[in-house]
Amino acid sequence: MILGLGSNTNLQFNEPGGIVRDPNSNKLYIVDTLNHRIVSYSSKNVVAGGNAEGYTNRRLHSPIGSVYNSFTKRLIIRNWTGHNVVR
Repeated sequence: MILGLGSNTNLQFNEPGGIVRDPNSNKLYIVDTLNHRIVSYSSKNVVAGGNAEGYTNRRLHSPIGSVYNSFTKRLIIRNWTGHNVVR
């Protein structure tokens, strides 16, 4: 499968800005910058943002990177235009 193509809107990326892997489950999380969200590749679900532009984990504004903290099992997201870091 080629990412960014297909009929599933969760696979329609707009400026993917990063990818991070959970080392425990091997899940991949894709930073979809201009869609203002983080998508789990394995389940093809939005896991953060995706509710228009904003400044919380429910409404991101141009996220450009993330890391996965395997100890807390949480994503830490650099919310670029939101000028904050969201967990």
